[in-house]
Amino acid sequence: MWYYRLQQRLALTTIELRVLVALLAFFFAGLAVQQWPQALPYDESTYAADAEAFAEAAPDLSAGALSDTGTATFSDSASATPVAPALPSAEEQVHLNTADAAALQRLPGIGPALAERIMAYRAAHGPFARVSDITRVSGIGPRTLERLAPKATVD
Repeated sequence: MWYYRLQQRLALTTIELRVLVALLAFFFAGLAVQQWPQALPYDESTYAADAEAFAEAAPDLSAGALSDTGTATFSDSASATPVAPALPSAEEQVHLNTADAAALQRLPGIGPALAERIMAYRAAHGPFARVSDITRVSGIGPRTLERLAPKATVD
């Protein structure tokens, strides 16, 4: 009812009134967003604890920078040659046919749901013959296989 009366009073068409109402809505939404940070309480101890946790978890890249290929180059060396990341050792590799859910989750791209699907697939179809056979599990494609292949084994 108010909409119709406003339209008559301002002598606007329906489309013009809709545009006006939308512009007003965006204007007030902008004001609300502008005031939002001022309404949030600032607890310095929370942010300091988060910053410390991030600093401990983040890799130290002060000596070099990562290139597009994921290799590190160091500017203080004479030749600035890329350093390839180390491959996991045999102890770090996860055996796909015997690993439990926790061990499977150590593989890149494998979370709790995929770990359960891998174990269910093993129970239904038997052990994997090759690492690439893991793509038969729903939710694991070529990209995931590419990431986890260096850390997985079936031997």
